[in-house]
Amino acid sequence: MGLILENVFLSESGRIMCMKFRSLIIKNIFRNKSRSLLAKVGIAIGAATILGLGLVTDGLAASTQQALTAGAADFTVLPSSLIRV
Repeated sequence: MGLILENVFLSESGRIMCMKFRSLIIKNIFRNKSRSLLAKVGIAIGAATILGLGLVTDGLAASTQQALTAGAADFTVLPSSLIRV
Protein backbone atom coordinates (compact mmCIF):
# COMPACT_ATOMS: atom_id res chain seq x y z
CA MET A 1 0.00 0.00 0.00
CA GLY A 2 1.48 3.34 -1.08
CA LEU A 3 1.71 6.49 0.95
CA ILE A 4 -0.50 9.28 -0.34
CA LEU A 5 0.37 12.73 0.93
CA GLU A 6 -2.70 14.92 1.13
CA ASN A 7 -3.53 18.18 2.80
CA VAL A 8 -7.01 19.59 3.24
CA PHE A 9 -7.69 23.29 2.80
CA LEU A 10 -10.84 25.29 3.32
CA SER A 11 -11.43 27.71 0.45
CA GLU A 12 -13.03 31.15 0.76
CA SER A 13 -16.38 29.76 -0.35
CA GLY A 14 -16.25 27.13 2.40
CA ARG A 15 -15.53 24.19 0.10
CA ILE A 16 -12.95 21.64 1.17
CA MET A 17 -10.11 21.35 -1.32
CA CYS A 18 -7.73 18.37 -1.32
CA MET A 19 -4.30 18.72 -2.83
CA LYS A 20 -2.13 15.73 -3.58
CA PHE A 21 1.34 16.93 -2.80
CA ARG A 22 3.17 14.14 -4.59
CA SER A 23 1.64 14.98 -7.96
CA LEU A 24 2.08 18.71 -7.28
CA ILE A 25 5.78 18.22 -6.52
CA ILE A 26 6.36 16.19 -9.68
CA LYS A 27 4.44 18.65 -11.86
CA ASN A 28 6.33 21.65 -10.49
CA ILE A 29 9.70 20.01 -11.15
CA PHE A 30 8.84 19.61 -14.82
CA ARG A 31 7.08 22.99 -15.14
CA ASN A 32 10.04 24.99 -13.88
CA LYS A 33 12.90 23.27 -15.67
CA SER A 34 15.34 26.16 -15.44
CA ARG A 35 14.71 26.67 -11.72
CA SER A 36 15.11 22.92 -11.12
CA LEU A 37 18.37 22.90 -13.09
CA LEU A 38 19.70 25.89 -11.16
CA ALA A 39 18.79 24.21 -7.86
CA LYS A 40 20.61 21.02 -8.89
CA VAL A 41 23.68 23.01 -9.95
CA GLY A 42 23.64 24.94 -6.67
CA ILE A 43 23.43 21.76 -4.63
CA ALA A 44 26.28 20.21 -6.62
CA ILE A 45 28.48 23.29 -6.17
CA GLY A 46 27.75 23.37 -2.42
CA ALA A 47 28.56 19.69 -1.98
CA ALA A 48 31.78 20.03 -4.00
CA THR A 49 32.81 23.07 -1.96
CA ILE A 50 32.30 21.30 1.36
CA LEU A 51 34.19 18.23 0.12
CA GLY A 52 37.03 20.37 -1.25
CA LEU A 53 37.40 22.37 1.95
CA GLY A 54 37.51 19.18 3.98
CA LEU A 55 40.27 17.76 1.78
CA VAL A 56 42.28 20.99 1.93
CA THR A 57 41.97 21.12 5.72
CA ASP A 58 43.14 17.53 6.11
CA GLY A 59 46.06 18.16 3.75
CA LEU A 60 47.13 21.29 5.63
CA ALA A 61 47.03 19.51 8.97
CA ALA A 62 49.10 16.61 7.62
CA SER A 63 51.68 18.87 5.96
CA THR A 64 52.00 21.02 9.09
CA GLN A 65 52.55 17.93 11.21
CA GLN A 66 55.13 16.65 8.73
CA ALA A 67 56.96 20.00 8.62
CA LEU A 68 57.12 20.22 12.41
CA THR A 69 58.40 16.67 12.87
CA ALA A 70 60.90 16.89 9.97
CA GLY A 71 63.11 19.28 11.92
CA ALA A 72 63.06 16.98 14.96
CA ALA A 73 60.92 19.46 16.86
CA ASP A 74 58.84 18.24 19.76
CA PHE A 75 55.59 19.82 18.60
CA THR A 76 52.37 18.00 17.95
CA VAL A 77 49.37 19.56 16.24
CA LEU A 78 46.13 18.41 17.83
CA PRO A 79 42.54 19.51 17.29
CA SER A 80 41.27 21.74 20.11
CA SER A 81 38.60 19.15 20.94
CA LEU A 82 41.31 16.74 22.16
CA ILE A 83 43.06 19.23 24.45
CA ARG A 84 41.96 19.13 28.08
CA VAL A 85 42.78 22.08 30.30
